[in-house]
Amino acid sequence: MNRKHCTACRLLALLLWALVFSGLAACGDLASVDCSYYTDPVCGIDGSTYQNGCYAGLAGVAESLPGECPYSPCTGPVCGDDGTTYPSDCFAALSGVETWEEGACG
Repeated sequence: MNRKHCTACRLLALLLWALVFSGLAACGDLASVDCSYYTDPVCGIDGSTYQNGCYAGLAGVAESLPGECPYSPCTGPVCGDDGTTYPSDCFAALSGVETWEEGACG
């Protein structure tokens, strides 16, 4: 798979996500959506790893980061050593934070 193809897939997934969550796609249409055309794992804010952003969007996950969740289950929120509140310890780890404390910062 070349870089142009990956970029096109990601743009298509973002467009699909926008259509689904903007209400332009009817609920009946969701069953016909095919998200299996590429694999680019994402870690959802719910602590689950999805095959790609398309599947995460169809599952109702509004926020995700590239890559598989480092472990499961994810807990949160957490305060990272950088002073940022992350929705979960998985998000903190995927963002490069090495240590965190339970609960929001501040």
